[in-house]
Amino acid sequence: MFDFIFKKTIGKPSPEGCAVIRGLLDRLIEYASEPRFAESLNTAREIFYAKAGKTNEDDPDFIQRMNTFLEWFIFDYRPEGAGTRSVYDQFLDEKRKETSSADMINWIALSRQVHSVFLVKSRVRGVITVRDLSGRRNYVVTSDDHLEAGDILESRVIVVGKGCFFTYTHVLHPKTALRPIRAELKKYRNKPLAEGLFFKLQGMQLKWRRFRQISIEDIYRM
Repeated sequence: MFDFIFKKTIGKPSPEGCAVIRGLLDRLIEYASEPRFAESLNTAREIFYAKAGKTNEDDPDFIQRMNTFLEWFIFDYRPEGAGTRSVYDQFLDEKRKETSSADMINWIALSRQVHSVFLVKSRVRGVITVRDLSGRRNYVVTSDDHLEAGDILESRVIVVGKGCFFTYTHVLHPKTALRPIRAELKKYRNKPLAEGLFFKLQGMQLKWRRFRQISIEDIYRM
């Protein structure tokens, strides 16, 4: 429906599909919370805090930040080094035999998520059009988040069929930080965004939330 502009706009409204994707993410979070991962989870949390800043339970973004950490732990964290298995890889290996081909399509889509920084172009009745500031594509995302035009956020977009959905990762940056963020992302054109970039932006966002007396220009120095 929407992927008609030279394949630069992808997605269409699908509340039912959004519920399916969130259900899969909930299963992954439950799996990652099993006792056998406790030591790895604690180690990963300390690494995340050291690189992205430590959040406290009384911080307004605590839940969003913990969701961001959990998805990083599930999809990106590899304690044995690059090229080794993530928690997601382990889950898929264990569940593959009991997974239908239809469900497998959704699981594979999760692994091909677009992790980037997005600019909200518009919001109409719960349907949000966002622009990937790195890949230059637009995504029409079914979402219940209270976003508005001009918002800038780090998130992960899942594309399943013709539907697009946000995961739980949600790091909202100030609108006036668009220029330095966009300038930094230009350095990654046609190549994947570095993990360190996300950590750096998350640290800046945490500082912005806590120290409103410091100008955004001073915080978002890339």
